[in-house]
Amino acid sequence: MNFPCTSCGACCRHLPAASPLNVGDGICRHLDPHDQRCAVYEQRPLICRVDELYRERLSTRLSARVYYLVQAQGCVTLDASNADVPAEVMRRLAQDEGGPAPLPLSDQELEEGLVAVMTEAAPLIASMLDGGGPATP
Repeated sequence: MNFPCTSCGACCRHLPAASPLNVGDGICRHLDPHDQRCAVYEQRPLICRVDELYRERLSTRLSARVYYLVQAQGCVTLDASNADVPAEVMRRLAQDEGGPAPLPLSDQELEEGLVAVMTEAAPLIASMLDGGGPATP
């Protein structure tokens, strides 16, 4: 599946304070202030690559349904204009699997999915903090 990114840039404007990509105000150092696009898109860190992060680091720990719906919920949380992203994720998952749309996540699935994603994100962020570069694939 390809994540239905809306290119709103909300994930690039709401970084944690400890993120090495944060320039100090929650905004990614790679976000171009003129066009609100990633200035290093082709070389962006793995943590910024939703689909590759799943395939390379999380596909053995989470189902595609849980991972992509956790990501979609994050989009909605950061920018309410992304309210349609979870439904689009469910539509794409159903299309990929050739069946009906999957059920929304339960609160427990959401929590477990968030923990798994954050557990995987922590070492990627740490490698950037330790001077290991931008943690690109």
